Amino acid sequence: MESKFTTDVFISYAHIDDATFIKGDDGWVTSFHAALQTRLGQVLGEQVNIWRDNEQLQGNDMFADKIINQFEHTAIMISVITPRYVKSEWCNREVDEFIRIANTNHSIRIKDKLRIFKVLKTPVALELQPAAIRDTLGYEFYTKNHVTKLETELSLESETRNQYKAALERLAWDIKGVLEQLRNLEAERIRIASRTPEEIAEDLAETVHLADEARLAEEKRVAEKVRIAEEKKRKKAEEEKKKEEEKKKELKETARMEKIEEQKRIDALKANLASKPENPLFSAVKYSIGVLLFIAGLYYLFGRDSKPDPEPTPLKTIPAWMILTKAEDKNRINNATTLIENIHSNLKPTSVNYEDNEALKNRISRPKMVLNSSDFPNYITVRSTTVNNIGISYSNPENCTIAKKGNVYYFERSESILHKSGQFYYKDKTSYVYLGGTGIGSGPLKEYNTSSGEAGLLFQNEPNKLLLLIPKESSYTLLEFEKE
Repeated sequence: MESKFTTDVFISYAHIDDATFIKGDDGWVTSFHAALQTRLGQVLGEQVNIWRDNEQLQGNDMFADKIINQFEHTAIMISVITPRYVKSEWCNREVDEFIRIANTNHSIRIKDKLRIFKVLKTPVALELQPAAIRDTLGYEFYTKNHVTKLETELSLESETRNQYKAALERLAWDIKGVLEQLRNLEAERIRIASRTPEEIAEDLAETVHLADEARLAEEKRVAEKVRIAEEKKRKKAEEEKKKEEEKKKELKETARMEKIEEQKRIDALKANLASKPENPLFSAVKYSIGVLLFIAGLYYLFGRDSKPDPEPTPLKTIPAWMILTKAEDKNRINNATTLIENIHSNLKPTSVNYEDNEALKNRISRPKMVLNSSDFPNYITVRSTTVNNIGISYSNPENCTIAKKGNVYYFERSESILHKSGQFYYKDKTSYVYLGGTGIGSGPLKEYNTSSGEAGLLFQNEPNKLLLLIPKESSYTLLEFEKE
């Protein structure tokens, strides 16, 4: 049984694109045909049969008789794309008919390659090219002058010969690859078609055996993949459990040490009080208080009216910042509270991206979370954002910490010789009031400078992140802390 393919390559082109200015000269398509015939034969190592229609079809010619009958025996088609080609009804029909017949003869696609190769002789807009080959890259046989903006066809007879040879080389090697694959498929078809019943039975048995081996290999691969995934999941769970246990142990130890330190402080205070002799004046005052309490008790039992006592007024927990003794502290906190409530009312940065400003607004106005003050020392600053009427600026602050001394949390930030620090006062379960200022020197300030004092709010509206908002009259600073 012989191969169906008697023609290796068919060149589809518009006849006007092979016309010449001088009678007797070879046209572009004729020269291309000859060059491809030579180079493709060289890379294949054998003579190749390249065919094209040399006669211009007439309106009353039978298209199927002259062209289509050749397609059943043709391995590859080359479409020479030009403005005339895409307008030609015959050329577009050649493409469609070749695809239709190729799909009944193996397939139009061999692995990841089409059996149609697109040669771009002249630039043509992609949307004007035949739909079936529109998505293929093609082989450009033209060059563009970036100075004159003119396109020039490549030719072996001009200074573009090297570019022509390079494009022809790529085309020849790609055609060789598709031809060899197609010939292998055709050889396999011939072998299968000429088998004896015994050979067919052997092939079927081999196919079943190979299918079983492939199935077993796939099952083994899937099982191994599942095993690896389960092993990773188990290890991850063990690591998370271990980390959780270590964290609980660390928290428990921290609480135990804090309790010990607190007890030592109380014991030292008691010992200090017990070691001091009682002041006579204090003794007299204590005696007087005892007498007054005794008289009050007698009045309660015998001298008061029979009217029932009024309902007691419920006690309220007063935040620490509300009982500060300094008037300027309270004023500063009240001013800061007012500024925070209206933080974006009068502040309209002019040289800032609208989305950035809106993102800051959303960041500050998220619902607050309950604070865990014992975690404060585990946070470090990661960014400082300053917003004013000019714009938004960012910086990466250094040497910023939240430390604890006894039961007091304080904040300090060193910048060159300036030192900023202050204390945090409990406000409610979701926020702490910050009261601080700036001084010169190192180490935490025992008392901030009134003239440079500032107030703000420490809160949390995202897990593992703290925000310290310090407002001014026409600006504000937002310090961001992240848990280590």
